[in-house]
Amino acid sequence: MVERLGIIQENKETTDSKRAHANLVEALEDGTPAVVWADMFSLPYTNLPSLPNIWAMMPVAVHAWDGQWFHLADRSRKPLKVSAEELLAARARVKKDRFRLATFSPPEAKKLSEAVASDIRQCIDLYDGEGAPRGHAASFGFSGFTKWADMLEDTRNKESWARVFPDGAGLFQALAGRTAQPGVFIWVMTWGAGHDADRGVFADFLEEAAEIMKKPALAKTASQFRHAADLWRKLTESALPASIPVLRETLDLLLRQRELFIEKGQSAMDARREIRAQLENNAKLAAGSLGPSSEAVRRLKEELRENIVKVHDAERAAVHALQQSIGAR
Repeated sequence: MVERLGIIQENKETTDSKRAHANLVEALEDGTPAVVWADMFSLPYTNLPSLPNIWAMMPVAVHAWDGQWFHLADRSRKPLKVSAEELLAARARVKKDRFRLATFSPPEAKKLSEAVASDIRQCIDLYDGEGAPRGHAASFGFSGFTKWADMLEDTRNKESWARVFPDGAGLFQALAGRTAQPGVFIWVMTWGAGHDADRGVFADFLEEAAEIMKKPALAKTASQFRHAADLWRKLTESALPASIPVLRETLDLLLRQRELFIEKGQSAMDARREIRAQLENNAKLAAGSLGPSSEAVRRLKEELRENIVKVHDAERAAVHALQQSIGAR
């Protein structure tokens, strides 16, 4: 994205914590928001446990410093703030990242249309498997859908759900996810910028792209991805069905937890901590009550597989329309 839009990215790295703090303050005092890499498990507003063997370094936008607090933009609609000590500790979590900081120039407007076209073509390549990382094409795009559906039904393959998630604890992990490791529901509904596997966000992008590129057909394609978003939601509801109360309660808790963070930010910390405790309790209940060979779980996997196939079919049609809309390279 940076290259395609002609953006100049300036990076600063250091092994010295005082210099790292100074680099960030200097950028902000110049009126330039900065991106820093910080451990999500160390930032207090994320409501994640501080575990010695787990970390996740992610880019975070820092837009102000008031002498005591750094002010951040990170998914919530409310402004977030952390102390200098808290942010420095999160940035120091992985030494090889060297307190990395990046600032960016404005994009070149004349490059926007072609950049958008290139982004869409790259997305199509990922669906087709051509743009997947070497050796992992079977896990991306249409091939990934097929493999996922097959692994739910297969019982002999070493990558099958029956082999990888042989008990209730593993099954709960796969379907819902735990604090430190997302499962189907968390990945699709609460992890990204939006819910429904970000298909609604992508549809918004396509509607904007239609205006930027003067290709009205792209706006029509957006409606197909909105349909796919609805199917993604049904897929996640089949992963945590009402027929298994502990799973449906987990669904409600996970959605509520995300809503509180998005809408209220740090002011909802107490409520989010309570939800996290409830989710941990549900994981324990599920571990003892979810029998992978039970009739209820068999039906769950059947319905989940059917919904994966529906998403596959809908998105294959949507991507074909996208190819027609964008035209040849």
